[in-house]
Amino acid sequence: MRRLVFDFRKSTVRKEKVLQLGEPAKIIPYIKDRLLKLAYYIAWKTGARIGEIENLRKEDIFEDSENERYYVAVTGKTGKRDIPISSQTYQQIRKWLPRRKSIFKRGLGNATTKLKG
Repeated sequence: MRRLVFDFRKSTVRKEKVLQLGEPAKIIPYIKDRLLKLAYYIAWKTGARIGEIENLRKEDIFEDSENERYYVAVTGKTGKRDIPISSQTYQQIRKWLPRRKSIFKRGLGNATTKLKG
């Protein structure tokens, strides 16, 4: 599917491909960097913003055993929010987590610029 995008700097209109439901999963095998893969997966599954993802710590990805639910707690400009995730998403995130306490110790700066172009 394509959509029209207006570029204000160049005063032009171009067609841009938009990912359909389920298509983000096709990108994951091509991301070689483990932390970038984790950040992409969290963004896709939660809708969290880059800044929120950069601030994540291991304890922000947790299970509420009393209610048998899983969450990612993100903190950003709008404050703190707990985003519910499926048990499958929880297991995948835990599998890719690094051993250190701060997941994205130095942020995602270099990795995200590689994606942008």
